[in-house]
Amino acid sequence: MTELMREALKKQPAAQLLKPDHAHAGLWLQRGWPTFVTGDSKNNKTGHINKLCTIRPSALYKEAFRRWEKTAKTLPGATLFATVSQRLLIGSNAASALETGAAIQHSYGMPMIPGSAVKGCARAYAQQLGLGAEYLAMLFGLDEGELAGPGGLVWHDAWWRPDGQEKFPFVADVVTVHHPEYYQGKEVMASDTDTPVPNAQLATHGEFFFYIGCEHRDSQPWAELAIQLLKAALHGAGIGGKRAAGYGRMAAKQQDSDAFNQ
Repeated sequence: MTELMREALKKQPAAQLLKPDHAHAGLWLQRGWPTFVTGDSKNNKTGHINKLCTIRPSALYKEAFRRWEKTAKTLPGATLFATVSQRLLIGSNAASALETGAAIQHSYGMPMIPGSAVKGCARAYAQQLGLGAEYLAMLFGLDEGELAGPGGLVWHDAWWRPDGQEKFPFVADVVTVHHPEYYQGKEVMASDTDTPVPNAQLATHGEFFFYIGCEHRDSQPWAELAIQLLKAALHGAGIGGKRAAGYGRMAAKQQDSDAFNQ
């Protein structure tokens, strides 16, 4: 076993039970596992992730989300509510003692989709469609050429929606390595008799609120075009990791989006 927490810190939080209604998932993920435990112990990696999946959004986060919604209504731009069809993997490659992670808001401990990922998802789809350079320059910005510049839109982080159908934002997942010896170069060929090694992972499900802002009301059509590109990209290609396996696909909640925009 490997100690992951200083003894002075371990005495206080380790003796307390996890409080799902206001626990910070980011702290629990990065600092809450006192000892690296393997095997079938309830305190192993799988057990720690299962406890994290009981965390619910706090009253503070719900209030912050309502404030962000209210703010977005007063600003020029376009919005979209979308729900994860299966599961979402964002930030799973972040450095962590658990060798898995998730994109989590620093202040509130709830999952999010970084604005850079939202922008990259829509941009990849727009390039696949073959949009011209003048469109790409306005929507996303260009690094070189006559139209080089930062673009005319602001791609904000997507917030997890606390009043959606899912009450728990995090869900346990697993990635199974079926041929570990072969992948490590210790065996020439993979065999059906190899012993698979399951590896617990952390995923997200539920609904997200997307907002793309613009500086002036005159740019409103560009923001609406960006939302349409994003909606198609989320539905057709998805966002995040393991998209080939169906992860990251999201369906727009058009009725909620229309009601909000009105």
